[in-house]
Amino acid sequence: MRDRVVVIGDPASVFVQTPVRFWRERGVDAVILAARWQGGHTVDGDLPVVSAESLAPAWAVSAARAVYSFLDAVNTSSLALDPARVRTALQAWAHTAVPPSVAPPAHDALLIAAAADALDPACVFGHEAFAHGLATSCCAAPRRALMAWGADVLQYAPMTDVAHALVRQALHDVHYVLTNTSTMEDAIHERFDLPRARIARISYGVDRRMFRRATGADDARVRHKHGITAGAPVLMNVRRVLPHWGSGVAWPAMVALAQARPALHLVVLGGSGSDGDIAAAEVEARGRGLADRVTFVRGNAPLATVAELMSVADVSLSLVGTLEPVSWSVQQAVACGSAVVVADQASYALEGERGLSVHRLRPFGVPQVCAAVAALLDDPARTTEMARANDRYVTTHHDREHQLTRLLRIVAGRATAERLLAAGALASR
Repeated sequence: MRDRVVVIGDPASVFVQTPVRFWRERGVDAVILAARWQGGHTVDGDLPVVSAESLAPAWAVSAARAVYSFLDAVNTSSLALDPARVRTALQAWAHTAVPPSVAPPAHDALLIAAAADALDPACVFGHEAFAHGLATSCCAAPRRALMAWGADVLQYAPMTDVAHALVRQALHDVHYVLTNTSTMEDAIHERFDLPRARIARISYGVDRRMFRRATGADDARVRHKHGITAGAPVLMNVRRVLPHWGSGVAWPAMVALAQARPALHLVVLGGSGSDGDIAAAEVEARGRGLADRVTFVRGNAPLATVAELMSVADVSLSLVGTLEPVSWSVQQAVACGSAVVVADQASYALEGERGLSVHRLRPFGVPQVCAAVAALLDDPARTTEMARANDRYVTTHHDREHQLTRLLRIVAGRATAERLLAAGALASR
C-alpha cells in the first residue's frame, strides 16, 4: 500500500484544495481525484489532480454507462411518483434548479472507486454525500471518511426513496461521517440512523496569516486593487450569489442600503453555478447607478482574493435560511474583523455559546437585514467588541494547524496519520 491520501471532490473547490495543500506542505502524498477533469494535471498552482475517467479500466467505464441508463430511468419514475415531495425538498433549500439525479453519482462511483483502488491509497476522503458518497464508500481503501455538507443529506436525499437509500448506504459504509456542528450531527443521526460514534465534528480552521484585518498600506492596496474608495464602508456577501445561499434576500438588501447610503461599497461573490445570477445583479447595479460602487467577483475566485476583500469588509452577510453547518466563510469573515449578519439558526446559537459573536436575524427578510446592517455600520463600539470576541473565538476553536492535523488523524486513523506526517517531516530535512 502506498502512503497516499486520496481526496475525492471537485478540484476547483477550496474545500477540496485546502486539506490537500496543507497535508502536502507537510510531506504527505495527497492527491485530488475527480470523476472527470479537463483542467490539466494540477490545480491552484501545484495540487495534483487525477481524472477517474482516464484512469479507470475499460470494464468500469462500461459498467458505469450501463448503470447510468438504468438509474436514470429509475430516477425519472421515482420523481414522478410523488412530485409534491420533490417540490418540498427543493423548496426547503430555496432551490430553483432541476432536481439532481441519482444516476450521475452512481455512474461516477464506479469510475472513482476503480481509479482510487488503482492509486492504492492508505485512505480516502470524500466531499459531499450525494455526489461522492457512493464513490467513497465503494473504495477498497482500509480507511474511508465522508464530509456531509448540508443540502446533500437534508434536501437531496429526501426527494425520493431511491435517493435516500443511496445516501444512507454511503453514510453507513464509511468509517466516519464528518460535519462541523452538533445540529448537523443530530440530523444525520436521526434521519439516517447512523450511530453518533461514527460521526466526527471537525473544523478546517482559519489561516490567520491570510484572514486578518487590513490596515494602513495593506488597506489602501486592497481598496485600490478592487476599485473601493478609500475610507468607504464596505458591505460584503460572503456566500455565492445563488438563491439557495441567501442571495434572494442579501442582494435586494445590499441594493437598498447602497441607495440609502451613498458612501457604501458592496462586494458580491460569484462561483460555481452563479454566472446567471451575477450577470443579472450587474445589470441591476448599472440600472440603479451603482456600477462603480459594487465589486463583482466572477467565477471561482482564489481564496487569497476572497481573503483580501474580507479584510476590508466592515459588515458581512451569510443569509442561508435553512439548517446548515456553520459556514467556513463566516469563520473566515469574523477572523478578518468583519461584523457578520446571519439567519438565526441553531448552529450559530450554539457557536455563540462557544464565543462566536454574530448578529442573528429573526424575523428574516430584506427590511430586517437593512436595519441590522445599518445599526452595525453606525455603532463602531459594538463592532469593535464583536471583533475582539471573535478573535478569541477563532484562536481558541479554529487554529488551522491543529484542526487540519486532527482531520488527517480522523481520515487516515491516528497511527497512519502520525506515520505519514513523520515520513513527510523526515523527507523535508
